[in-house]
Amino acid sequence: MTNAETKHLEIALQARRQEIASKICGRVGELGIGCGEGDILDRIQSMADRDETAAMLSRLSSTLVDIDRSLRAMSEGSYGVCTRCGEPIAVKRLQIIPWAAYCVGCQERFESAHEESKMSNLYGGEAA
Repeated sequence: MTNAETKHLEIALQARRQEIASKICGRVGELGIGCGEGDILDRIQSMADRDETAAMLSRLSSTLVDIDRSLRAMSEGSYGVCTRCGEPIAVKRLQIIPWAAYCVGCQERFESAHEESKMSNLYGGEAA
């Protein structure tokens, strides 16, 4: 990866970090718990909305952690290297997901193992 490519990706990461941080700050207030006003259906809807917001904030926070890890790797000179196998991550992959920690092969193995784990938990230890 060239220095120009790295600099371009750093700028993209910084911009995405700022965008996510703004979204998080803007949505945190939606997690407040009301005084119980309104009928039961309104309160149930409010709880569902809070759950949805909490899930979205969790995903954004996770991406923010990944972005910070990538920016730290840039400053340490290890950016663009798969954290599992140590092989370079394709520049095209980093252009799409600049905070990617894994090469395509390791990401596929990770997702496959995650799916198997979910199926195993769903069926009580036996994969379907």
